[in-house]
Amino acid sequence: MSIDRIFDAFNRRGVRYLLIGGMNFALRHEPILTYDVDLWICDSPDNRQNCELALAELDAEWGPTDETWVSVKELQPGWIQHQSMFCLTTPHGAVDVFLAVEGLKKWQDSWNRGIESTLSSGTVYRAICDEDMLRCQLAFANGPAKEVANCNFACPNPTSRKERFVTSAEKDAEEAKRNRCWDPQQKWQAFQAAIAFVDAQQSVPRNSRASCLARQAKHWQSQEMQDGRKP
Repeated sequence: MSIDRIFDAFNRRGVRYLLIGGMNFALRHEPILTYDVDLWICDSPDNRQNCELALAELDAEWGPTDETWVSVKELQPGWIQHQSMFCLTTPHGAVDVFLAVEGLKKWQDSWNRGIESTLSSGTVYRAICDEDMLRCQLAFANGPAKEVANCNFACPNPTSRKERFVTSAEKDAEEAKRNRCWDPQQKWQAFQAAIAFVDAQQSVPRNSRASCLARQAKHWQSQEMQDGRKP
């Protein structure tokens, strides 16, 4: 996985995006098990077009069904407005693109609250803040998202798609389709590369002596607080 390459393509094409999901938590807090990059883009005509160009540059693949899974370069311009969430594969890693995110109402408001960060390579990206990250998690935990418009994933008329949130069932179905269309060996390689990448961003490696001691101290502090003792 080359997350730098993904961010570079989106930055170069001028896509307005926010990093969300597990990779955001892994980069900002601590490594967790994840192998995709979740990006919430501004849902405007120009930005959708720029996103399509960035995904084509990354040699991304996607399709409405398993049978129609192809390179996005073969899709008609405007394909990204057909639905609210896409799970794609690229040679640089899996990418999830969201046009609407449950728990967060306005993209611009989240952008204003967002945090600009820099990878160890110097690549700049912008991510949602911790408060918005929590809002997303609570929204999914509290059950299916409320649909704002009745629209299915294979919407034949792009202009009929209105802003709507993606239900957890729809997200699972989209991810399952990608997994069926993704070469198992490439998926495993992306998974391993994602772990190595996130680990490389940490100031202290996950399994170093310093990291183990810090986790141990945190654990004992938690136990002491539960027992009513001062840490």
